[in-house]
Amino acid sequence: MFITLLIAALVASTLYYVFFFVRVQIGLKRLRPPVQSPGDASFVSVVVAARNEESTIAGCVGRILNQQYNPGLELIVVNDNSSDATESILRKIADERPNLRIVTLANDREAGSGGKPVAISAGVDAARGDIVATTDADCVVPPTWVRTMVNYLEPGVALVSGPVREETDEAFISRIGHLELLGLITTAAGLIGANHPIICNGANLAYRKSAFLAALGDTRNQGWCDDDTLMQRIHVKRLGKIVFAASPDAVVTTSSKSSITGFWKQRLRWSAMGGHHEQSTTLISVVGLYVFFVLLLAVLVLSLSFPELCIWFVLSLAVKIVVDYTTLAAGARLLLDFVSIPVFLVAQLFHVPYIVVTAALGQLAPLNWKGRRLNS
Repeated sequence: MFITLLIAALVASTLYYVFFFVRVQIGLKRLRPPVQSPGDASFVSVVVAARNEESTIAGCVGRILNQQYNPGLELIVVNDNSSDATESILRKIADERPNLRIVTLANDREAGSGGKPVAISAGVDAARGDIVATTDADCVVPPTWVRTMVNYLEPGVALVSGPVREETDEAFISRIGHLELLGLITTAAGLIGANHPIICNGANLAYRKSAFLAALGDTRNQGWCDDDTLMQRIHVKRLGKIVFAASPDAVVTTSSKSSITGFWKQRLRWSAMGGHHEQSTTLISVVGLYVFFVLLLAVLVLSLSFPELCIWFVLSLAVKIVVDYTTLAAGARLLLDFVSIPVFLVAQLFHVPYIVVTAALGQLAPLNWKGRRLNS
């Protein structure tokens, strides 16, 4: 009886997995370029949170300040109690570039334990523009980034989520990281296209300042009030449309992790930041996916004692591989990226236990950002 129920549960969860990613693929097909271009009509405030980013901040700032955007922009870098040379580097640049403004959170007491959400909130408060764009201090933006993101902020649109790509190096783990982030961005884009926004990436967002303030209100300085929360609240409160900038001209790049330790710590942090959802349907969707991975792993382990489970494990895994590959390929075509089949197949060998473990530990382990323990 137990084996029969387990098989039935696995079949049901596999069908849900297929349903979820078919919806993602349908959403990808619904993504469109902006109906009309505003023609560089709005002054933009770009906000970047920086904490101990001396090795990357100059490159990030330089690319933002050299945007191809006619009405102009200001760059607000929020220095979140950096203990390295981040602020001195910023001061030198600001001496020559008056549109760079530095907001300093003087100490950990001022920043509290909110981390990046507190820094972003401080930057938004200081913003002069009605439109705010955000990226991370370790990212590089193309010269067309602001213009492209603004073009998607048509009347009625409150938030634009954009694509982020990890650049690979010779380390194999970096190629796996590139593939995983492509999967996350593809999923985020498809869900937005399907009008069911769940996740986004704060390294590439643009939104109306009024929507940010209305969505988050008094809770915006909480550590859990991250980019996903902002997007979901805008959707739930119907403050405007949410769209995805499905354009190569909007792709923000970041370096991949070259060590297993660095990769693991980053992914644990991502998992820990994904535990708050604004709708029960969103939570059900996420839990449903996790149950599929747990059941698949359980069936694999139990098949050592119950050989009749092997065929069901193989069938479910085969379905997963086909669904994952077709979804990744659709996202790669959309964003002019690529899917390495050898890397994809190797990643599939570890994907199920990896998801089960990181999702569990992400909710149980303390969340840290740049050496600071955060509220969760």
